[in-house]
This record gives sequence, structure tokens and C-alpha cells, in this order.
Amino acid sequence: MEHRWSRVGKLLIHAVVSATMATEDKPALVMVHGLGVSGRYLKPTGRLLAPYYRVYIPDLPGFGRSEKATPALNLEELTRILADWMDTQGLEKAHFYANSLGCQLMARFAVEFPDRVQSLVMGGPTVDRRNRNWIGQLLRLALDAPLEPPALLIIALQDYLAAGPLRIFKTGAYGLEDAIEERLPAINRPVLVVRGEMDPIASQVWVQEVAARLPKGRWSVIPGVAHALNYSAPAQLAGLIQELIEETKDIC
Repeated sequence: MEHRWSRVGKLLIHAVVSATMATEDKPALVMVHGLGVSGRYLKPTGRLLAPYYRVYIPDLPGFGRSEKATPALNLEELTRILADWMDTQGLEKAHFYANSLGCQLMARFAVEFPDRVQSLVMGGPTVDRRNRNWIGQLLRLALDAPLEPPALLIIALQDYLAAGPLRIFKTGAYGLEDAIEERLPAINRPVLVVRGEMDPIASQVWVQEVAARLPKGRWSVIPGVAHALNYSAPAQLAGLIQELIEETKDIC
């Protein structure tokens, strides 16, 4: 995979893309990261899917290597940036994978730009409506950390430091204000909701509720891993993503 920078409005957006993009008839897959981190932790799954699809892993503005917008962008603004960035890549539509807060972003995207979404896999979607507060979320994050691979924690710490605490706090506050469950019934695309069996952030009850609210939703569990399943269980997750893409790749 290779690095690519694109100008979106006034912002320079960084992405990692499949190194071989010559086969334009391959379906496109866009992977969207969660709060505070960059797209780096999505790469283990992205690499496995790159031989079969045109894989794009952008860093949202303010995170990773992308330029920082001031002030921090809200979810609506990030949604429109994602759509504009797709235009710079020549992507009219794509399949999507999102993790954590990225699922909230993609729920908005799928409602606002339905024709651009062929299918969507939500990994560990936030925020559970029963725990929409800072105390609950920080507690669950603390419970999740020991369950993740040490190498992931190093990546996350580096990305958190690069983003800065104020940006993470502001973006997290936007996430807490966002009621993802209210948008789900309007997403008329095939959606698979996945959680790691040990994930304390996206509970089984919540994942099943998210899937039930989606007109074409279903859910799955990957055993033995926690919230960042795209890093901890790339082979299992890649198989689920590939299955959904192959089922829906001809959807306009």
C-alpha cells in the first residue's frame, strides 16, 4: 500500500491506498477510523483485502497525517469532507468499513449520500444510547485497553498525542451528542454490524439493537477480541467484509 495526499478545500488529506490501482473494475472499499486515531490501525485488514479491492484508508482532518482544521470539525462537517475527498479520488460510490466513532460518521454519510454507499460494515459502533456520557465511555475505554494488543496501544498513544487532547475531547463531545440510532432506519443499504466478543464499548445488546434498526441489517461476533477487531482479528474481519461486498458489489 502507498501514501497519497489530496487537497480537499483548504485541507490536505492523507490516505493509504492500494499500491496497485490499475484494475479499475475492482470494487472500491473505503475504511474509516475511530476517535483520536489515524487509519494506521485499519491497515492489517486493508492489506488482506487489497488484492481483491481498491482499498482507501483516509485520515480524517485533524488526525493522523492529515492537516488539522481549526476549530475541530463536527460530524456533519467530517461527513462532507469525506464525500469531497471521495470526489478527489474519482470515487462515485464505494463499499465501506468503519470502526467505533467512524460508524457514526458513516451513518450520517449513508443517509446524506445514499447513492454513494454500496454496502457498509460497522465494527464496534458507538455510542450506545444507554451510556451516552463521558463517565460511561471513559470507563469502557479503560476496560477495553488491557484487552487490546500492546502494539495497538502504542499506535493509539502516538496518534492521540499527534491529535492532541483538546481535539479528541471536542470530537468526542460531538460523538456523544450524536444519536446514531435515529438515523439507522433511513439507511436502506446492506449493513453488517460486527463486534469483538470481549468488546466492553459496543455491547452485544447494543449491536443487536443497531442491526435491528437497520432495514437491511444483520450482526456477527468475532470471538476472542475486543473493540479494535480490524487490528486484532484482520483475517476474520476481512472474510466478513469480503462476503458482504461479493453479495452487494453490483448495487448502484
